[in-house]
Amino acid sequence: SNIPLEMTFITPYIETEKEIVITVKTLPGATVFLQPLNPGTGTRSAWPKFGDGGKVKTADADGMVTWSWTLFRAVGVGDGVLEVLVTTSTDETYLSTWKESMSPSAKKQLAATRADTIYQELTWTVDKSNY
Repeated sequence: SNIPLEMTFITPYIETEKEIVITVKTLPGATVFLQPLNPGTGTRSAWPKFGDGGKVKTADADGMVTWSWTLFRAVGVGDGVLEVLVTTSTDETYLSTWKESMSPSAKKQLAATRADTIYQELTWTVDKSNY
């Protein structure tokens, strides 16, 4: 697929109990699903939660999407993965299949079988933890 995805900003020094901000650029109007995996454990983060705007957002007219939340105190130091799924589809039935429980292999499968969807893994690093 020719859907672009680029991380244009991430908080430069990430620490627990402080705000983390992540911005990506893709196509205007695309739907983007961010699932952080925590450093060390590889567990799926419950954040960003619904109250923070949730994990699934729509890109603005410039193709930009930003998430921000307070990093949970028990997240460890080190490198983690950001699973990012992007689609240009506006089909609500398809979009409703995007669940927090989706495995990387399920996301890769969607990207492999749908021309309107891409999956990419980006890296994030926690510099300081209060855990």
